[in-house]
Amino acid sequence: MEHPPSSAKDLLDNVARLESDSTGVDTFGRYRWQAKQVVRLWIAHLNNDPDLKYAVCEQVEDVVLVYSNHIRFIQLKTRNRGSWSIAKMCKSGIESLARSYAAAREGGCLAIATFELFLEGPISDAAATVKFVHDPTSADASTRTKIIKAGVPKVHLDDFLSRFKVYPNQPSRFNVDAKAILEIGRIWPSMSVSEAEDLYGKLLQLVESAQSAEVVLSFYSRLLETLSFVDPTQTLDATRPPGDAVVSRLQVLSCVVLREIAPLTPNVTSSEILQRVRDGSSESALELKLMTAGADDETTKITKSLRAEMEIERQLLLASRRDAEEVLEELASRVLVVAKSTAHRIHQAGIVNPAIFSKPAVSISLEFLSNPRILGDLDRKDLFSRDGLRVYGFLAHLSDECRFPWRYVSDPK
Repeated sequence: MEHPPSSAKDLLDNVARLESDSTGVDTFGRYRWQAKQVVRLWIAHLNNDPDLKYAVCEQVEDVVLVYSNHIRFIQLKTRNRGSWSIAKMCKSGIESLARSYAAAREGGCLAIATFELFLEGPISDAAATVKFVHDPTSADASTRTKIIKAGVPKVHLDDFLSRFKVYPNQPSRFNVDAKAILEIGRIWPSMSVSEAEDLYGKLLQLVESAQSAEVVLSFYSRLLETLSFVDPTQTLDATRPPGDAVVSRLQVLSCVVLREIAPLTPNVTSSEILQRVRDGSSESALELKLMTAGADDETTKITKSLRAEMEIERQLLLASRRDAEEVLEELASRVLVVAKSTAHRIHQAGIVNPAIFSKPAVSISLEFLSNPRILGDLDRKDLFSRDGLRVYGFLAHLSDECRFPWRYVSDPK
């Protein structure tokens, strides 16, 4: 009997062992394709699935996505050649989902469950297959018979079909890497190709480690222990992986962990940035905002330096004038009007220039640093001696308070 790996090194050794296994490259290729699909599902959470809590690998199904009030059981299937017919789906995919359906019913979580089949490549152009994939509940008598033979009890067939979904045309084993990296680029448009590849590699390694963290338990006990924490009336604790007593923590891909590894997305809100700071991020809110707006290292370094220099004068001002907070707020109002208008203008220019559009922080900083009088002239009460660079540092301070995002937003939060 094999025991669960005891360390991250053991997990990576398992992945290496699988890669060199005598069963051949094709087996490992299928295994890696599944891992890459999990990475795509995991990162989709950042833009499309904000309520996703966990991705659980190689327990009940290839992957189980757990939300606050929804569980998605997903089978990921490859093929060597040809298209997917109903018969092929029943033998490779539906048969496994039928077992998951029965176990979810026994585990008491069926009310919030769906059962999904992700297929590499296209489906058959047969009318019955096309109709079934579009609407599984429309399955004809022949299809229903095949699904019953695959393991779905006749008495539960209608309910299963109402919860069943098919997603064909998933990227092939030959282009899934390019697809995933392209999707990462869309989420983080300021990322270079090499940075996107590096992030993809890190996430893929985590998923493969989770896949190989096997726990030797019976199917049903694993299912019940894994899902016993699910209560549709309760909100899940995203910091506590489910089924701690049975499921290895290394098999649970928490979205908290994903957010710690991945950069903030460009559409991140101020509240999300502040939450990352509260969670112990080594970056300040200013740095995080600059990062999400595509600032390079030099821009960030200069901005932090000018903010630090300004802060000395701001503190002296607060200590020496009773009305300091009031006059600083007056200056803040003017600076923010100009900064946000500048961000809007650069956004408009960026619509036809992808380089500007993906890195607005660089363009905004160059605008003010190359012509510091723009901001210096706003300091009508000489709070910073009308020094445009000091006022730029004050703008950085306002950004640290989540009042300026270094990019255009129509409805800032």
